Amino acid sequence: MAGIVTDIAALRKKSDPINSVDEAKDLIEKIKIVLAGISNGMGVAAIQIGIAKKVAVIRVGPDQFLNLINPEFEEGIDEIIYLREGCLSMPGYFQDTKRYRQITIKNQVIDGDKFREERQVFYYPKDKDDNLSRFDPLTCIAVQHELDHMNSITILERKVKREPLIAMPKVGRNDPCPCGSNKKFKKCCGK
Repeated sequence: MAGIVTDIAALRKKSDPINSVDEAKDLIEKIKIVLAGISNGMGVAAIQIGIAKKVAVIRVGPDQFLNLINPEFEEGIDEIIYLREGCLSMPGYFQDTKRYRQITIKNQVIDGDKFREERQVFYYPKDKDDNLSRFDPLTCIAVQHELDHMNSITILERKVKREPLIAMPKVGRNDPCPCGSNKKFKKCCGK
């Protein structure tokens, strides 16, 4: 089994729906094997192991997994900026991304030898006392992340620029430093 794909061009290939329950089961097991060897990640999409199919597995607890099979995004509520989102395909790279606090998807669930469509809602809480989800709160972010992988979108396309907390006035090189040191800006904070 190959490891996680890190080639951005390969990750931007759109995934095709999976049609067979047996193929879905096989692919889910392959993804779980890769995920088992990773301690710092929550989910893996099939495209991340080099298979362009709409399947992903998200770890939602010890030995508990959420399988995404041909998922379709239905609705997103309350857009937020999620801080320092990472991706297993981009080790060590983190950035702020636009995500939704609540999402609704249609997901196919394996029911015996066929697929059954199920509507699923995931919620990311505003604070520690505000958790309506039966899953880890990060599952909401992970589902959106894996949906993006299936649709040839990486976190690079989700990047947002946060506004600075304090707007700094424009300072010339020879102006007094705004920090109050009584030095010229170029000799103080402008170094």
